[in-house]
Amino acid sequence: MIQIEAESLSKLAAKALEECKKGVVHNLVLSGDFSYNESESHFVMTYDGVASKWQDHRKPNELLINHGQYIHRHGDGLAFLVRELKKKKDSNRACISLIDMEDIINSHDDPIPSFMILQFGFAGEESKTLLTTAYFRALEVTCFLPINLAEISQVIRNLKIHFPEIERFRLVLHAFRAYAKQNFHCLRKASIDSAEPTMIAYAVSKKNLAQLKEWLDSKITIEESIICTDGLHHLRQAIDMQKTDYTQEILTHLDKVLNDMQRLRLTRQSTSHSKAIEELETNIKKELLRVKELLI
Repeated sequence: MIQIEAESLSKLAAKALEECKKGVVHNLVLSGDFSYNESESHFVMTYDGVASKWQDHRKPNELLINHGQYIHRHGDGLAFLVRELKKKKDSNRACISLIDMEDIINSHDDPIPSFMILQFGFAGEESKTLLTTAYFRALEVTCFLPINLAEISQVIRNLKIHFPEIERFRLVLHAFRAYAKQNFHCLRKASIDSAEPTMIAYAVSKKNLAQLKEWLDSKITIEESIICTDGLHHLRQAIDMQKTDYTQEILTHLDKVLNDMQRLRLTRQSTSHSKAIEELETNIKKELLRVKELLI
């Protein structure tokens, strides 16, 4: 177990990243006692727009999932927090539980939140310090931790409206497995996977190479934890219908990519971290780069 404390959320995130760059950390605990103003700091507000998408009641199309769809699926989760703390300041139930056992059992390797619990409370009747505890089954610290801290800060700001006496918040964040992954996609869809099949077919028919290469870059430049092949399938189908304008070699490399992505999906059902996964991810990027080079 690694315990990290800091006097600001930005330093907390930086220290977590520094530790996780050394390797995966099991049972990472981040903590700090902060002024309420920290929930509105420049660091937090830098990620506030993205955090809003994660907290939105409805999942934005650009995300595979978001936290709001789980927080509010049985009613307004934030309103419940307020009611519970108004009723009993030292309640043990003023928490948001994003997923239940049914979600986990039925998920297989489909995306579900790693952010599992967010709990709040006050120490007895004293309500100047908001106790804040979060638990993550997994936590990517390079890209996702700052967003998560901004999400938590949004909820704190919401509670401040109803409990104006809050002056400080005491945060404890526990992650079972924490890791650093550069260019992690944070469950954001690559633009090719967000594009409508008709848009992809139109770009292929018009030989809009700039757009096709941009879509390929959207898969090459990010690290995906969830395998999504929708856009590449649509691209392959569209190119196959325009064989006179595109070489067979492009289709061959796209087939290799799709086969490797299927192998990667199957491999991830038995392990989340292995050299086999790294090798497949590397091969997929190499093949996609080759497809991009052949688009001339």
